[in-house]
Amino acid sequence: MLGYSNKSRSSHSTTILKMETASRLAHGLSMKFGITMEIEGELQADVARDSTIARIKGLHSSVGEQANILIFPDLNCANICSKMVQLLTGSHYYGQILTGFNRPAASISRSERAEDIYETSVILGCQAIDQKLLFPLISAHA
Repeated sequence: MLGYSNKSRSSHSTTILKMETASRLAHGLSMKFGITMEIEGELQADVARDSTIARIKGLHSSVGEQANILIFPDLNCANICSKMVQLLTGSHYYGQILTGFNRPAASISRSERAEDIYETSVILGCQAIDQKLLFPLISAHA
């Protein structure tokens, strides 16, 4: 869960509170469903990806150098950062995948490559599958 600071204790920022709350909720849900994963936030991107930088900044990050999913505080931040990463690295681009809606949704730029559009649609297709049909026992306990 990315932010502009590292585990800030400030209660004056809605962005910090949003990412702290999202981290707690995600951790609680992973525990509830028995999913083993490290969830940490709010962290700056360099701390999430580089344990040396985390040590320099006096932080211990359980995900250090291994964060492979970065959750941004809002669509503006995600769009700016992901476009820069794509431009600088030539990497694939999926999304943005939007959450919190009744149906799967994504924002796809008009300039996206065909394979990135296809792969984003595969992610949305997987999200559209009725999970209750695939996992009836888990859904009954949710």
